Amino acid sequence: MDPVTANISIQLTRTHLTLAPLNKSPKYSLIFLHGIEMSIQKFFSVFLSSSIIGLLQDFKIYIPQAPIRPIAMRGGAEGFSWYSLTPESVISLFLLES
Repeated sequence: MDPVTANISIQLTRTHLTLAPLNKSPKYSLIFLHGIEMSIQKFFSVFLSSSIIGLLQDFKIYIPQAPIRPIAMRGGAEGFSWYSLTPESVISLFLLES
């Protein structure tokens, strides 16, 4: 087993990816919603990269897989998406401080 990931619980299914510390309660939780037409498998190596792996000792990271649906912006072609984007769609990002 890779010593870097030896202390991390990794669960990868068709519906989600969960990364969490082994034998320890995480201090923080992150729910990561991926972008349009992306799959959770693309983020597996990103979150286990050397620049992020050290953060996992305090975090539980949950990445759900968006459903496959028609995407208006793509001419109705189906792909992974949280909703059907149109050219007029507005995307907002909120940062909440606790």
